[in-house]
Amino acid sequence: MINIDQEKLSQEVKQKYSVDNNTFFLTAKNDVKDKIEVEIGDSKQPEFLPQLKIKRWDNEVNLSIRLKENDTENAIIKTEEKKIIWEKEKIKIEFEENSDENFKLIWYLKSKPATNKIEFSMKSKELNFFYQPPLTEKYKTGYNDIFKREIIVTETEVKDKNNKILVKRPEEVVGSFAIYHKTKGVMNRSDGKDYKVGEFGLILPPIITDSNGETAKGKINIDLKNKIYSVEIPQEFLDKAVYPIKGNDVFGYVGKALTQLTINDKINGTLGVCPESGTADSITVKLRGWGSGEKVKCALYDTSYNLITNGETEERDVGGAEGNYVFNFNAPKPTLSAQNYWIVVWGDNDVKCFYAFTMPETIIYQYSEGYDGSFPSSLTSPSVFETYGIHIWVTYTPSGPTTEIKSINGLAIADVKSINGLAIADVKSRNGLA
Repeated sequence: MINIDQEKLSQEVKQKYSVDNNTFFLTAKNDVKDKIEVEIGDSKQPEFLPQLKIKRWDNEVNLSIRLKENDTENAIIKTEEKKIIWEKEKIKIEFEENSDENFKLIWYLKSKPATNKIEFSMKSKELNFFYQPPLTEKYKTGYNDIFKREIIVTETEVKDKNNKILVKRPEEVVGSFAIYHKTKGVMNRSDGKDYKVGEFGLILPPIITDSNGETAKGKINIDLKNKIYSVEIPQEFLDKAVYPIKGNDVFGYVGKALTQLTINDKINGTLGVCPESGTADSITVKLRGWGSGEKVKCALYDTSYNLITNGETEERDVGGAEGNYVFNFNAPKPTLSAQNYWIVVWGDNDVKCFYAFTMPETIIYQYSEGYDGSFPSSLTSPSVFETYGIHIWVTYTPSGPTTEIKSINGLAIADVKSINGLAIADVKSRNGLA
């Protein structure tokens, strides 16, 4: 049985992790609205096992990846600086925090494997997984009805004949999996958790490197039915490699722009499900402009494609920097009810928004005259552009009770004995709430 010897842990690991039940625990992001916790090992098993588990939003969702290895008798567990290492004669696994929102799982094969796949068991809670294919699987070179022009398509770009980029997917994102909360995101309470579009993170295809520095891109596969995550290594690379070789798998939120889509005089929208009545405060959308002074505006439409009352946001300039731009609603703000809404963005020709396999569908409405800063009262001919949505979300204030308070000043309610010097039994209200 493999046990963690806490006396032999590196100082960096001791300072960062707590250890219990042969498992390392870390609160990677201590944010009450977006808490991220990590476990290395399996606290439900008597010995240390090579498993990474990431939990987000107070464990509403989680993902566990464990090396498929039944024989653990001769394995060892050790630490080196920030790394936690599980090792056997032919394989080594290193676990290392990459940032407060993602983790590295680095594996080494010390000799040529019997097959060109390395497999892990995988478990998840309340997560959806969406493959990000090369763009050639979605678009074809030639005339395109969506863009109303001839296009030239590669795995990473869609361009027109004037060399203008219409769609761009980063090379490292091609072949990745985007991971999202099954039920939360897009319509977010101002007093609730920070789901944004519900993005848990990405699993990027690993770059596999041999001892001479030669590299190959691994192909990742997720088999939800059999609960297997695997990395397929090009056989030609394995045949020529100088061992050991290593793969660098990254799990979690990595801040990568999934795909850029030129707004191109279109109204682009994603369907959001509002679970309750309230007042819309703002719309946030991930954008990038190619110059200064490019105008963008957002709005809300109902499912009959009618602009709701007071449904337009302020207009903003979008510069060249990529980021989440917040568009506030002016007073009086729009009133929401428990129903679906189209959350839309519209802007100048050279503004790009970001999208991924996140929502049920995206609509496009073409304007021949271009952006004029005033949304139409209804969309007369919307069409489905993609089977996924853009990075856009609404923040709203509910009209009913606020979210139940789970903690005060970092303490669970049950552990709070007093507030502002008063015994808990004497406190009649908190922030105006009984």
